[in-house]
Amino acid sequence: MRRRFVVDASGHSTREEKVYSAAVLDVHSRRIVGCSIVHHLRSELMVDAIERERWRRRPLAGQAIVYLDRGL
Repeated sequence: MRRRFVVDASGHSTREEKVYSAAVLDVHSRRIVGCSIVHHLRSELMVDAIERERWRRRPLAGQAIVYLDRGL
Protein backbone atom coordinates (compact mmCIF):
# COMPACT_ATOMS: atom_id res chain seq x y z
CA MET A 1 0.00 0.00 0.00
CA ARG A 2 1.35 3.41 -0.95
CA ARG A 3 1.51 6.05 1.76
CA ARG A 4 0.33 9.56 0.87
CA PHE A 5 1.77 12.68 2.44
CA VAL A 6 1.08 16.41 2.14
CA VAL A 7 3.79 18.94 3.01
CA ASP A 8 2.99 22.55 3.84
CA ALA A 9 5.13 25.49 4.96
CA SER A 10 4.26 28.79 6.61
CA GLY A 11 6.06 31.85 7.90
CA HIS A 12 5.67 33.32 11.37
CA SER A 13 6.86 36.71 12.61
CA THR A 14 8.49 36.92 16.02
CA ARG A 15 9.93 39.90 17.87
CA GLU A 16 13.45 39.16 16.62
CA GLU A 17 12.96 37.67 13.15
CA LYS A 18 10.71 35.71 10.87
CA VAL A 19 10.79 31.91 11.20
CA TYR A 20 9.44 29.29 8.83
CA SER A 21 7.94 25.92 9.63
CA ALA A 22 7.09 22.90 7.50
CA ALA A 23 4.93 19.95 8.44
CA VAL A 24 4.40 16.56 6.80
CA LEU A 25 0.86 15.22 7.16
CA ASP A 26 0.05 11.52 6.70
CA VAL A 27 -3.17 11.68 4.67
CA HIS A 28 -4.46 8.32 5.94
CA SER A 29 -3.97 8.87 9.70
CA ARG A 30 -4.21 12.70 9.55
CA ARG A 31 -1.19 12.93 11.87
CA ILE A 32 1.81 15.21 11.59
CA VAL A 33 4.66 12.76 11.03
CA GLY A 34 7.52 15.16 10.27
CA CYS A 35 8.30 18.82 10.90
CA SER A 36 11.04 21.41 10.67
CA ILE A 37 11.52 24.99 11.89
CA VAL A 38 14.23 27.33 10.51
CA HIS A 39 14.95 31.05 10.14
CA HIS A 40 15.26 30.99 6.33
CA LEU A 41 13.03 29.88 3.47
CA ARG A 42 15.08 27.47 1.40
CA SER A 43 14.48 24.00 0.07
CA GLU A 44 16.23 22.50 3.11
CA LEU A 45 13.12 23.34 5.16
CA MET A 46 10.91 20.93 3.21
CA VAL A 47 13.65 18.35 2.70
CA ASP A 48 14.38 18.25 6.45
CA ALA A 49 10.70 17.74 7.28
CA ILE A 50 10.43 14.88 4.77
CA GLU A 51 13.68 13.29 5.99
CA ARG A 52 12.38 13.34 9.56
CA GLU A 53 9.26 11.49 8.41
CA ARG A 54 11.39 8.93 6.56
CA TRP A 55 13.53 8.43 9.66
CA ARG A 56 10.47 7.79 11.86
CA ARG A 57 8.34 5.68 9.52
CA ARG A 58 10.96 4.10 7.21
CA PRO A 59 8.68 3.61 4.17
CA LEU A 60 9.84 1.22 1.46
CA ALA A 61 11.40 2.73 -1.66
CA GLY A 62 8.73 3.71 -4.18
CA GLN A 63 5.91 3.34 -1.65
CA ALA A 64 5.35 7.02 -0.79
CA ILE A 65 3.57 9.79 -2.68
CA VAL A 66 4.42 13.31 -1.52
CA TYR A 67 2.52 16.45 -2.54
CA LEU A 68 4.23 19.83 -2.09
CA ASP A 69 2.44 23.14 -2.60
CA ARG A 70 4.61 25.93 -4.02
CA GLY A 71 2.65 28.74 -2.35
CA LEU A 72 3.60 30.43 0.89
